[in-house]
Amino acid sequence: MRRIPLTNAKTGEIIAQAIYDDQGRILLKAGITLTERLIKKIESQQILSIYITDHKDDIETLTDIISPQLRYEAINKVKSVYDEFVSEETERNIKSGKVSMFKENVHITNLNKMVEDILTEVFSNKNALVEMVDIKKMDNYLYEHAVNTAVLSLLIGLEIHLNENDLRRLIVAALLMDVGNNLIDQTPLQKKGEIDNQERHTIETHVRKGFDFVRNYSDIPVNTRNLILQHHERIDGSGYPNGLKGDEINMLAKIIAIADTYDALTSDRPFRPAYHPNEALEKIMGDAGKLFDFSLVNVFAKRVLAYPVGTYVKLSNGDIGEIIASNRDIPLRPVVEILKSANPDHPLTIDLKSELSVVIEHVVYHIDE
Repeated sequence: MRRIPLTNAKTGEIIAQAIYDDQGRILLKAGITLTERLIKKIESQQILSIYITDHKDDIETLTDIISPQLRYEAINKVKSVYDEFVSEETERNIKSGKVSMFKENVHITNLNKMVEDILTEVFSNKNALVEMVDIKKMDNYLYEHAVNTAVLSLLIGLEIHLNENDLRRLIVAALLMDVGNNLIDQTPLQKKGEIDNQERHTIETHVRKGFDFVRNYSDIPVNTRNLILQHHERIDGSGYPNGLKGDEINMLAKIIAIADTYDALTSDRPFRPAYHPNEALEKIMGDAGKLFDFSLVNVFAKRVLAYPVGTYVKLSNGDIGEIIASNRDIPLRPVVEILKSANPDHPLTIDLKSELSVVIEHVVYHIDE
């Protein structure tokens, strides 16, 4: 089973992972054979990547960290909070007054209950690896991204043995980190081309706007609000909004920064297609010690499969192979089963951890590429 851009999908291939709508209902079941009509149907849903396989016995073999039902329930809870904030911001602007301080919000109360559900489900699977990238709809990206970032942050938090209170703060902050995006001009976020400096500034204001707004709510503690404010800070001082460096940045905000970046990179965006997990992980690892905390990046790298099982790759010796196992301590050098080779005496498998003369050149989507 492998994830491919929808533009690379071929008729006759088999959907390997069910495709869901905004409510968590199945649009297309796993096991359905792709046709031109189905490819167009998927495209109409603003879904740009899918999981496919060539074999019926290779369906839904990758496991998600949380169940589809919980994921979509969380997405809808996040959306209700974000939409509520936009409504109150609009009302405040009309009245030219302030929303009453220390206001309680039923949606945030429900969100806190959802945090407990996420904790319970992930605790039951706390040693899980990130095997798959969630397939997002373009028009639902903001909310799906928040949920994914929360789950990824939680995995890092579990790996470094954070206490439960810190884990709760981590999840809530990640779920609410981008609420300010609903309070700014949406045009730069939807732009297909490169953004200019003014548009970049507009996007960057989402952090301060979101932070300023959540200060109105007593059920969002001060130390959680500060994580929202700091999630775009970088340890070399190049982040925003305050250009904080190193230990000036809360450790939980450093965790969210890594999770946020990984999920953003592996998501299809209006201005670029999704990175493959190995490309996103390599980029983050390359920025460890500069933008991201070095030790936290190392922790994260051990929880993410850079090359999920089922991925097709081209090796430096010209062979085409399929990933059949990972090496957790060296995530970029997995075990590969050779599917196509010009060498008639080629080995059946290569463990790149020990076979140092061979490297993965890039991911391919079909054996005949």
